[in-house]
Amino acid sequence: MKFDDKIKALIFDCDGTLVDSWHPHMGAWLSAFKKYNCDLSHEYLNPFLLERNGIVAEKIIEELNDHESKELEDLFKELDKYEKIQQGLNTESSAENLQDLGEIKDIINLLSNTVETPAATTESVNNYDELVKSYESLKYNFNVVTKFTNSSNNPDPEYSREGDSGFDLRAYLKESVTLKPLERKLIPTGLKFELPPNTELQVRPRSGMALKHGISVLNTPGTVDEGYRGDVGVIVVNLSNEDYTIEPGERIAQGVIMNVIGQNISTLTKTNSLTDTERGEGGFGSTGKE
Repeated sequence: MKFDDKIKALIFDCDGTLVDSWHPHMGAWLSAFKKYNCDLSHEYLNPFLLERNGIVAEKIIEELNDHESKELEDLFKELDKYEKIQQGLNTESSAENLQDLGEIKDIINLLSNTVETPAATTESVNNYDELVKSYESLKYNFNVVTKFTNSSNNPDPEYSREGDSGFDLRAYLKESVTLKPLERKLIPTGLKFELPPNTELQVRPRSGMALKHGISVLNTPGTVDEGYRGDVGVIVVNLSNEDYTIEPGERIAQGVIMNVIGQNISTLTKTNSLTDTERGEGGFGSTGKE
């Protein structure tokens, strides 16, 4: 199969193209509502999920006038928005329940002899990693899309080299800023991010600045939560004995996108006791110096 030389890659969507996630997704919805004493059918729920243009739980509750149970109200209050419901249910839709779409494997393997064939998704890699590994041509190209906006005049963030875990964050300044020894300042970047589910953006120091100039990130690593949509700022601190001047556009930190177990997966549960371990309450210095 031949392509124009201008075509360098063909990018495949994951859900509905490479992976049939519809059935486990539907099952997760039905399971969640059943926990709240609302036994729905596939036929009933299907139109709500196909519409995908509003708050699904709210529409279902409006339709279920004869099902106005306290449990159903609690479901809506607990999960609140469609996005949270979807993310919460995805934890029940593990990779072992996902299925590939058959002939697409042969198509991708054929195309990969001519062009690059990466896959893209806004979901967590954990949901698809094992399944997509079965696509020989996608094994090392599977990618999660992180969206961002850039209101600065600095270059867009990017991974400089293959295998890099972090990308540079640059100072968005109208004029230079000088930090005196042990002084700290919040430096804007002009960047806003929309992170994939179950991830965080960590803001870390740049090793070169730390070693050569004693410049670091005060709350390292800084955490940008998945739901945050504001400007990412960097708390820069001067740990040296000399003044340091930050210039507009200077690379001041690096961002690393990490998988996390957060509110979408983890539940905080208060208890009267904890499971015993060999370490127990041994904390700082408990293992000695050697």
